[in-house]
Amino acid sequence: MTALKAGTLVPTEGRMRVHSVYRRAVNLELSDARGLVSLVCRAADMAPAALLLNRLPAPLDRGTECTLDRSMLRIGWKWLVDYAGAQRWDGGLPHGAEYRITEQRIAALQALVVEYGSAGGLLGLIHDPAHNPVSAFAQRLLAAAADARDLSALVGLGIGLTPSGDDFLAGALLAQELCHASNTCCSSLNRTAIEQRLHATTAAGQTLVAAAVRRQFPAYLLQLTERLFRVEACPGAATPPAAPHHVESRLLEHGQTSATDAAVGMLWFFMNFIKIA
Repeated sequence: MTALKAGTLVPTEGRMRVHSVYRRAVNLELSDARGLVSLVCRAADMAPAALLLNRLPAPLDRGTECTLDRSMLRIGWKWLVDYAGAQRWDGGLPHGAEYRITEQRIAALQALVVEYGSAGGLLGLIHDPAHNPVSAFAQRLLAAAADARDLSALVGLGIGLTPSGDDFLAGALLAQELCHASNTCCSSLNRTAIEQRLHATTAAGQTLVAAAVRRQFPAYLLQLTERLFRVEACPGAATPPAAPHHVESRLLEHGQTSATDAAVGMLWFFMNFIKIA
């Protein structure tokens, strides 16, 4: 098999095991249990610690031993992935792209999340009908932490491969990067505090948040950002439509609540930490 793209956070060597197997992804856990390397077959699922393959290896059993050795990945005794010629992918906002944060664009994101977002995670932070014990607890943590800009208490909050709190933090950190890229005045989150609490979450959560702290994000979040906040070359497309469209709604389909929780994190940051002229 051949890797088409390799995330810049994929280690060059080390031992791993198959952690989880899904229809569109295979996750390999590092031997120190402090992160995952994902194998994906769709560009939309790319991430800083992922390899985009021309096809996924199957079938695979959880616990199968794997080895990374520079440009080769061996999975058990059968599968060998060559990523020597893979394009490097870092998950950062594209250099030279122009972004704009306006009240209209924030409102468009909120309308999208309210209409198409998945309940069960942190949607209740911005949409009362979706309130649940997880969002209620998060609301108390955020109220206590907002002034200090330390949101590290959300690390590992919730359940799932990537807990809701981790997805929220990835979204909030992306919103901060978007502010910097658009020259929007904002407060800064305490990245050090977040990084020091990564032990409190799952291996997948550690991988997601550690990358976000380093200003690297999964492709689906970058796509959502591009769609709603990037200024297009055509002046007539400088502002997004007031109502959400189907193309944007599909960007919230990642994971059970992951994309929704990340979008909520973006909205929370915009509502609390920025000043729009």
